[in-house]
Amino acid sequence: MTTLAVETGDFAKELYDLLRTLDRPPGEEALTALRARLDRMVERCRELTTDSARDEAVAALIRVLREILASLEELRERIVRGWSPQALSSFRTAAAPRYEALVARLRALRVEVPSLRPSNVKRNAYHVANALFAAGCIEFLPSRSWLAALSGSFLAFGLALEIGRRISPAWSRFSMKLFRAVAHPAEEFRVNSGTFYAIALFTLACLAGKLACLLAVLSLGIGDPTAALIGRRWGRTRLNAGRSLEGALAFAVSAGLACLIGLALFHSNLSLSIRLMLAAAAGITGAAAELLSVRVDDNLTIPLAVAGSAELLLWLTHA
Repeated sequence: MTTLAVETGDFAKELYDLLRTLDRPPGEEALTALRARLDRMVERCRELTTDSARDEAVAALIRVLREILASLEELRERIVRGWSPQALSSFRTAAAPRYEALVARLRALRVEVPSLRPSNVKRNAYHVANALFAAGCIEFLPSRSWLAALSGSFLAFGLALEIGRRISPAWSRFSMKLFRAVAHPAEEFRVNSGTFYAIALFTLACLAGKLACLLAVLSLGIGDPTAALIGRRWGRTRLNAGRSLEGALAFAVSAGLACLIGLALFHSNLSLSIRLMLAAAAGITGAAAELLSVRVDDNLTIPLAVAGSAELLLWLTHA
């Protein structure tokens, strides 16, 4: 680990905070502070890019920093000429993938910084639609083997996509363009969240019961996008990996309510007390899994954690 990598890691965290702050348009009173902040960041980034490249990893890091410097300078100039929402949109569009490229370069140098999770209404809607589709399959497919076959096909597609991306940079760019409406910038440099979700679905189809599978997909599909929306809009109390207390509470409540509705629709034979306990456990477990998922994608950890808690509760209560 080089001194440049450590110093760049500190700069990356400041850039991460800037991009999260600009997820919402700043008010007029915040523009002066933003200009001063951009001045400091431009100078800091310029200092980092003057470091001499001693090997290819450092040279690659400096190349990404120079691209980020260009984005910061462009935003600063556009603000000086006159603020507009288009300036912010243009900056986020250019800076987000460059930031994720910086994250990838730093991780190669063993410096950990968080990935972005920008607002994406289409991705949130896609999450919800996936959850409802998966819930329907769980409840209406005639047997576990059908569910395993469907989720296995989904997993095979995801793995084929990932292998193709590793073999061909052109295919990687094409796939990111194909799914750009619902993809996070970080997914250009790591395994796609959909692939982790497919692994979780296939694992649950093979090992978990129908009820546990239902709670798992509803918790992720409803809780995760709700936490994202609430956390970015009202999140103030920061917890782990950029997530907030407000977002975690939104996850627990929304996932719990979604699971309670799902249980009422498909498992009304259970007593109300059992349904309440299962829904509460699913919401709390899912929120905790999201908070603790730093190195592993939460599209894998949340469904597995929720299904595990459901199976344990069912075993303890003999339901």
